[in-house]
Amino acid sequence: MASAIAAEEKQIIAARTRALRKTGKRARTIIKKELSASLSVPQKHLNDRFYVSGVDPGDVSVTLWIGAYSIEPHTFTKPRQQLRGVRAGKLFYKGAFFTGVYTPVQKVWIRKSSAFFDPVLYPGSTDIKASSFVLRSGQRFPVVKAKISVEEKAKQILEDKKVDIGLEFIKVFKQELNYEVNVRGK
Repeated sequence: MASAIAAEEKQIIAARTRALRKTGKRARTIIKKELSASLSVPQKHLNDRFYVSGVDPGDVSVTLWIGAYSIEPHTFTKPRQQLRGVRAGKLFYKGAFFTGVYTPVQKVWIRKSSAFFDPVLYPGSTDIKASSFVLRSGQRFPVVKAKISVEEKAKQILEDKKVDIGLEFIKVFKQELNYEVNVRGK
């Protein structure tokens, strides 16, 4: 393609560099939007989890880093205790309670012995070790925090959008190469 429009090496490198930068930013936007919708978490609370690497002339790739640690509901909304559980934004945790258990910070918790306990809603709860609270309090402990798992959803979205992002790069590269050759000139 580059030889068909008589582009020089430096024009191709400049076009590729700008196309990688723009595609990286566009990929971040697309994936953040999809992840936000699938997790029912506002996009602004995912901003610090996304990082697009810088692109220098001569680079042939851009890196999109996504923080995949689980999100706790109290970090993006004010959970509300209701009669049957806790509502945190669009999410509802049946049988949970909103209080400070191990720390003074109030969080969404559920007893592991609860009939409503579900390992999907409470990721990381399967590796809970027995604590001194179990000996003193009987069945009231252990309790586990509600978390929203990010890693699996992010992997699925990346896999689904891989082709779209590749096509976006090709489209942007063509535009940038056209700009280099026909607008900026030699």
